[in-house]
Amino acid sequence: MGMNGVVLGDAIVDLIMSPDAPAHMQTRIRELWEGIGQVIVKHIQDNAVVTVDSGIPVDNTGTQQQPAWATVAEGTGTVS
Repeated sequence: MGMNGVVLGDAIVDLIMSPDAPAHMQTRIRELWEGIGQVIVKHIQDNAVVTVDSGIPVDNTGTQQQPAWATVAEGTGTVS
């Protein structure tokens, strides 16, 4: 599953929102955090680089003891 800024924002709101806040403020706060979440996710997707050392199992069809295949050289990728 890819990163989702709206889901991130909603998760933050669920942690910080006071149930006593007026409904219009709850809506506004949720909208703000959804937007902040989207900015955070976009920044990570645009800037993160993942490096995998050689020999690291990268295929989930094998087992931990006998991976189907592993990296043979360092590799880089992006975050989605």
